Amino acid sequence: LTGTAGQAIALTVPLGGLCFLAMAIFTGQIWSIRSFPFAAACWLGAQGVLQFLIGRYFNYEANRLVGVNISAPIIQLQVVVTMLLAVVLLKEEFTVLQAIGTVLMLGGSFWTQLRKPAKSKAEVGEEAAAPEPNAKPQFRPRYLPGVMCGLGAAVAYGVAPLLVRAAFESTPVKNVIAGGVIAYAAATVVLLVLILVLAPFRQSIRAVNRNSATWYAVAAALVAASHGFVYAALAVAPLMVVVPILQLSLIFRIFLSQLLNRDY
Repeated sequence: LTGTAGQAIALTVPLGGLCFLAMAIFTGQIWSIRSFPFAAACWLGAQGVLQFLIGRYFNYEANRLVGVNISAPIIQLQVVVTMLLAVVLLKEEFTVLQAIGTVLMLGGSFWTQLRKPAKSKAEVGEEAAAPEPNAKPQFRPRYLPGVMCGLGAAVAYGVAPLLVRAAFESTPVKNVIAGGVIAYAAATVVLLVLILVLAPFRQSIRAVNRNSATWYAVAAALVAASHGFVYAALAVAPLMVVVPILQLSLIFRIFLSQLLNRDY
């Protein structure tokens, strides 16, 4: 509730890039960056900007506006975008069994939002009482902008895997960590340009508090590690196999949101 989407991308993108750079140095793939063809580097750069800047901004903004429990199922619509584009553009096979699995997966995620538990009398009484001076900020969902941001994140996240696939198809050796460095570097460069051009963006970054910065740093490290595995999977396996497996993240997102942010 105290952080903004702009602050999130301003901190997580450079930190994620540093994490990938450290992994590339540790694994020795840092020198493989030069082996990427220009076209592959462009694809990875476009993927970095689309996913790490645009998609991540919409993702964090949707979480801020409506909470993770509501935004996560909407963002999971990325699987529909990816599968549709994989069939149309990459001519990948889409079986009846995969279609049934997709419907069940998306249906289950949205079913969790159909019924909300009724508030107890104690909770109703607490809401009616006068607010305490040091009480936590009350979360009030803003559904329309939150849903729109969630759909924006779904489109960005849904298109991004195709760009990764296009990059590694034209690369003789699948150096996935080096590819991640390229993607994060492109996103960081665009981010720096935005910071220099947009004064409100700079002011927002200066206003970030320590608690938000800590969570953003943890998120940056975890997301960077996960994207290393995502790049490796997309480099060797069809999108129809990788993307549905990635949707298991919804389980962890909802579980952790209940554990850490039950009120939001």
